[in-house]
This record gives sequence, structure tokens and C-alpha cells, in this order.
Amino acid sequence: MRVRAGSLLAVSLLVLFIASSTSVEFSSAPQPPFPEYHVTPLNHVMYPRLISPAFVAYGDTFTAWIARTEDLPSSVTWSAYLESAFTEDWRYALDVVDQGFDDGVGGWWVTVRVPEGVPPGLYNLTVEGSGLRFTEPNSVYVFGDSYPTEIRVIQFTDTHYGTRGIPKHYRNQQLFRMLVATINGLRPDVVVHTGDVIDAIARPDEEDPFREAYKDLVRLRVPLIAVEGNNDYTAVEKKQYYWEKYFGPFYGVVDVGPNFHFVQIDSDTGKIFGYQFDLIESLLEGKGGTGVVLTHYPLMDDGIRVWLYGPDGKFQGTLDYEQTV
Repeated sequence: MRVRAGSLLAVSLLVLFIASSTSVEFSSAPQPPFPEYHVTPLNHVMYPRLISPAFVAYGDTFTAWIARTEDLPSSVTWSAYLESAFTEDWRYALDVVDQGFDDGVGGWWVTVRVPEGVPPGLYNLTVEGSGLRFTEPNSVYVFGDSYPTEIRVIQFTDTHYGTRGIPKHYRNQQLFRMLVATINGLRPDVVVHTGDVIDAIARPDEEDPFREAYKDLVRLRVPLIAVEGNNDYTAVEKKQYYWEKYFGPFYGVVDVGPNFHFVQIDSDTGKIFGYQFDLIESLLEGKGGTGVVLTHYPLMDDGIRVWLYGPDGKFQGTLDYEQTV
């Protein structure tokens, strides 16, 4: 599928148009583009992530966030690099513009600039400080001199990856790997997964489906944006946050340059909790272009509801279908 800036995207995703753009400048303490984590990510990088990558052009900046670790003090001098085995020089240094520690987030932030000369493409992000090194795979995409006004997108969904050794899980693993290979061959600009990456887990310690799906997803040579489905959510119901550990945040906004904004909605098991929109609206403020809403449960389904909670955590009711849309 091909998407042009300012155009309408007709798939099982919902598209919206966002108000006129303004330039955005970071302060010394930038807003984190993700909700609070329940667990430390596998690679200690809170942003950018496998399913919420940063898209940048030459001379532009993005801010990486690194989770607190007992091995590091709150004062660290960071360096950052883009790495790819598919480029002539596999490692490219980023210019560190600013950095600091945020007690509220519980981690470090490092604002970096992408210099000219980095070949366009998908990269792992590596940050180094005080003798430690953290790498998040497939988390930064470099466009080159300018951002696109048209992108090609592939959507896939409901892959139900499982590891229990039953015939369905064996078949789904094979299909999953074939999909990854096919997407790599087609080379779209972006690939989106709209939920149920894994099949429902039966036990709280059933971490393997997330771990093995992660290993297959990092083989993608295309930037991935994904949202959780109800089968993925079975881990959260068991108080396990494997999605955050391996893939990324439950909700947020991924900007593919200034022209396209992918809104990640966590639709739980058919419930959209209203607190997500505080972060999402703040991340969309002042941005123009085309927005694409990603949700496992389509918003045109008249059974979906937004569940509202007050600051004290008390349930306040739901929005009906018309109010939700």
C-alpha cells in the first residue's frame, strides 16, 4: 500500500488528519515519548524500541532513553552509535547534543544528532557509558537528506506465534518466518503489526513466545511499528509485562518524519483505557500531516468502548461507539 502525505489510507487502520505543523524544540529535559514502564526493557533502552523506532534525516535529532541500572551512577557521559552489518562502515558515531538523568522516568536521556554521510537505512542503536554498552536492534531509521512525502506500508496481524510444540504453533512459526522473509523481499518503507503477535499464554512464566518472536522480528530489514492484541494481553492479565520487555511501549506515537504519524493504541481485550490519550495528544500537539491509528480492535466495531478512570484510579464510566469514534 502507498501512502501520500495528506492522503487517506484505506485499510483496517483508522486515519486522521492533524492540525497545522509547528517546529518543535527540545528543552533541557524533553518529554519521554512513552508511558511508564512496568519492567526494565531487555536491552535497557526505553526509547527508541523495536516497535517504536525513531525516524530521522541528516542534521536532525532524537532523544534516546536508557533505563536505570545499579551499575551506573546518575551522572554518566554517554556516547551513541548507529550500527548495521549491511553498510560499508558498520558503525557510525552520533553527535551528542545534550544528556541528563530523569528521576521521574528512572533513567537517562541522551539527545543525539545524525550527521551527514550515514547511509540511509535501518540501524541498531548502541549507547555506551561508564563501561557499559546497551544495544536496541532495528530502532533507528535514517532517511538521508530529506523526509518522504509518500511511503509504502505493509500491514500484517494475528500471527499467533506460539512455542508449546502443538501443530498450530509449529505452523504459525513457519508462517511467521516466511512473512519476515517476504517483507524483507518487498522492502516497504514501514511494516505495521496490528496485534496478537503471540498466541495466548496459559501460565505466567510462559515467556518463550515473546522471546522467540522477538528473535524472528529482529531479522526484519524494514522498520516495524506494532500494537498489542488481546492474545498478547494475556501476559498482562497474569501480571507479566513481556510485551514491554521484548517489544516496546503499550501505546504512543511514532513519527515517520513530519508528514506521517502512527498512533499506537492499546485496545486490551476490546477496552481502550482513556488515560492513553493524555500522552498521545501531547505527542501530536502542533504536528501536521497524516495520522494513522493502529489498534487491534477496529474503531468501526460498535462493540468497542473507551473506559475512563479519574486521577484517583476510580472507574468513571465508558464512552459509547459514537463518542469513541
